[in-house]
Amino acid sequence: MSNELCQPESKIDDLKPVKRRISKIKEPEKVYPFFEITTNPGRVEILFRDLDSRSELNCNENWRVRHARHKKQKRAVTMALITVKDHIALPCKITFVRLAKQFLDKHDNLPSSQKYLLDQTCAELLNDFRPGRADNDDRLSFFYDQEKAKKKGVKIVFEF
Repeated sequence: MSNELCQPESKIDDLKPVKRRISKIKEPEKVYPFFEITTNPGRVEILFRDLDSRSELNCNENWRVRHARHKKQKRAVTMALITVKDHIALPCKITFVRLAKQFLDKHDNLPSSQKYLLDQTCAELLNDFRPGRADNDDRLSFFYDQEKAKKKGVKIVFEF
């Protein structure tokens, strides 16, 4: 017996090229929407551009899409409130204004579209990050409004 290994000889020329499907590279989605902060004595306004707020009651979509939208909303509020939450005095009146092409029903759909924004706003202002606890504070009062706009967005107005 010989000590040679029994392997077939392969040459580089005999190898066939592997065909790979190259997917198109997508641009990363904006994680933090662009926001503008306006401060006046007794009033702070935060305007979020390109922040989608949909009615959660009539929404029939994949849970991953919903979760990504909620996460984006929470991150946007957190990034905006880091700079101004020290200037907001309690008690305060918080108004959520939805900017969109079409109006939602004021009774059900409008408050549900602002739910995650409200939860994160209260959690940041009160430093109480337990789910469902921060928005139960008596020092905060909430109001909802909507305006027609060409591009979607949300405006949060703090009056104290």
